[in-house]
This record gives sequence, structure tokens and C-alpha cells, in this order.
Amino acid sequence: MFPWNAPGRRDENGEIARGPSGALVDAADLYAALADRNRRRILEQVRQKERSVSELVRALRMRQPLVSHHLKVLREAGVIEPERRGTWIFYRLAPSAVERLKAFTAGLSGAPLPPDEAAVGYLADLILHNGKDQFGEFLPLFFRNFGDDKLPLVVYADVPFVAVLGRTEFAVRFMVALAGSLTIVTTYLLGKELFRRELPSFLAAASLAIMPWHIHYSRTGFGETVIFLLLLSFGLYLLLKAIRLETSLLPAAFTFAFSLYSYRAAWVVLPPLFLVIGVLYWRELLRDRRNLMWSLGVLAAFAVPILRHILSDSSDRSEQTWIFKVESDKSTLSLFWQYYRSYFSTSFLFTEGDHGPIVRHYLPGQGMIYWFQAPLLLLGFFGCGYNLNRRSLLVVALLLFSPLGGALSVESPHSLRAFAMALLGGLCAIAAFGCWGAAVVLMLLSQAAG
Repeated sequence: MFPWNAPGRRDENGEIARGPSGALVDAADLYAALADRNRRRILEQVRQKERSVSELVRALRMRQPLVSHHLKVLREAGVIEPERRGTWIFYRLAPSAVERLKAFTAGLSGAPLPPDEAAVGYLADLILHNGKDQFGEFLPLFFRNFGDDKLPLVVYADVPFVAVLGRTEFAVRFMVALAGSLTIVTTYLLGKELFRRELPSFLAAASLAIMPWHIHYSRTGFGETVIFLLLLSFGLYLLLKAIRLETSLLPAAFTFAFSLYSYRAAWVVLPPLFLVIGVLYWRELLRDRRNLMWSLGVLAAFAVPILRHILSDSSDRSEQTWIFKVESDKSTLSLFWQYYRSYFSTSFLFTEGDHGPIVRHYLPGQGMIYWFQAPLLLLGFFGCGYNLNRRSLLVVALLLFSPLGGALSVESPHSLRAFAMALLGGLCAIAAFGCWGAAVVLMLLSQAAG
């Protein structure tokens, strides 16, 4: 069962239990508050002795606004408590925190879901039964979750699975596995539009199906990024098909618009991608200007709430992981270039993955793709350059833009934030070009030998 079945979620009146500060003390929320590595570092500091904000800034080498934000999350979760002494505020571990953590751990025995995955199912369960989140907001557009806010699409997508399969780990992860499986289908469909041939389309879908990167995330509860990949591939298929057949762009526009509410990487990957598509296909797009304007209107209507949310809510996850939060002697531009290049390194792609502190993001001793795909990638790049057209340029643009979600954040390489690289428009497409080129060369050689 999910962690929300841990003791203490409801009081004697059936209401959600709250701590002395009025914060929710639900298990999923508590562990969501402790899921962030920096908050665990702060907790370790205040566990040793009382600390002021300035002491934590010096000890952790973090910026003061970021430390204050993490302290607020921990305070709202009831893990720490403040004490004012003159003009200074000192923070210490709440007396009941240790007992609560032990109680929740006992209630979580045997539950394999990490807190960020459990929170998705927990929120889906609340929406299913109450139509409200844990703060009482009716059908929220953005889910507040103690510093790990959730975009709505993955939560609402999980509601029918929780309704049918119950409050289980399987309900969360089956939804993600289904989305990952459907992405193989949409990759094949997109390949048909890009390659206009069966063999490379099939090879691209097969490449995604066996890719460690895709298999790994499709078996976990990282529904946000897997759903984004599904919508991105399907949206591109609908767009290219609409351009080719001169039909409505609205299905593609709605698909891209919904993808903005799946994963935050879409906020930085899609705008430059749309710009490239506009440059490559401007003649076709301008043939029916009314169709184009309606589609752009749909995208703008969906983007406005996100812009308002970012500008008005400094606690959004994007604000916490923004590259400008990094303490470094390098300039932000140099740091971005260092992060961006890391996604094309052999260690990330073939040997170690992102090798970061979150071991769920990679398979130890395994890169994001297989070594045997390396020569196929080289052949694919050669094929893209030799057969230069708009479709091959779109493939290259997708590969170049996919790492932006990770390169603009505080940790790189980060395989989750750059998951779009696994798509047909990235590594799979290049490998498919290479497979197709190798097959053609072998066929020509066999004909010459015969």
C-alpha cells in the first residue's frame, strides 16, 4: 500500500492530521519534505546543534534565499522548529520529529515507492475521493507538495488507475509503464513521417524499446518525464502529418499544450523547437493563416497560467533548481556550457549515466545507451549530413535542444531532465539513420558481389 496508509494521516474526526504549526504531517508529505538532498543536509546540521540561517549558509555554502526556502519547507512539515533570540532566529530539530519519523518508517515497511512517486498516487487518491488536494483546493492546476510541487497531468492521469487498481504501488507504476509502451508506438508513427519508409521507422521504435534509458524510467514512477516524451513524439507526428496533408494543426497544438503540464523540461525545450519548425516549414504553415493563428492561440492560452505561476510563486520547483542558484567561481554561461557538453560525453551515454546522488536515475555501471549503438550514431550523423533536408535538420534540432532542461538546472548531467534525448528526434533517430545506412550499404555490397 501507499505511504499515505501510514499511521497518523487522519485524526479522530476523520480530518487530515496536523502538527503543532498547523502543517500536514501525512507520511507522503513528510517524506516529500525530506526528499531533497539539501534539506537533508540542513537537517543533519540542526540535528547536531541549533543553527541560525547565517550559520547554515556558511556551513552548506548555499545562498541565503535558498536556505530560507528549505527551512520553510522543513518547518511546515513539522521537522524543525524556530526560536527567536533577540534579532536572531535559531532552528533546531523538533522534539517529536524523531518519534514521528520512526512511526512513519514503521508504517512504510515494505513500501517500495520513494516519496516523490508516492506523492503522485496520494494526490490522485485525494482528487478521486474529494476532488481537492491536501490543502483543500478544488481541482488545482498546480499541486503544492512541500517543496516538490507536481504538475497536474501526471496526477490526473493516475486517477483512473488508482480508482481501478486501488491505492497500490502498481497503480502508479503501471500508468508510467503504459505511457512508456505507448511511446514506442508514437515513435514508430513519427518515424513514418520523418523517414517515409518502414524499415528506419521500425528500427527507431526498436532502438527506443531496448534502450536502457527508456526501459529504466518506464519501470519507475517518474510519470512526468515519460508522459512528456509520449506527448512530444505524438505531437510531432500530428504536426508533420498535418503539414504534409494540409489539415488542421489543432490536434498537434493541443498535444503540445498538454505537454507543458507534464514536465518542466518542456518549458525550455519546446520554444526553440517551435522556432526551428517555423523556420523549416514557414511556407506550409502560412498557407492557412487562420489555422495557424488558432493553433498559436491554443498554445498561448495554455502557457499563460504557467507564466503567472512562475512569476507569482517563488517556491516552484523550477525556481529551486535554476542554474542561477549554483554557487560557482565560473560565470553562468561557462557553467551552462559545461553542463550542456556533459550530456554528449561517453561516460554519460555509454558507461556511467549521470552517476549522481539519486541512484534511481541510472543503472550502476551502465550508460544511458549501449556501446554497440555508437557506430550507428556515427553513421546516422553522416547520413543526416549527406541527405540534408528539413526532416534531418529537425532530428538534429531535437537532439541539440533535448538537454536544455538539464543544462539549465543545478545538477548535470541529469538523465531525468534530459530524457527527451532518448526520443526518435534524438538518439533513436540518429541510430535509425545509421541502421538504415548500414543496411543499404550491405545491400549494395551484396549486389556488387553477386
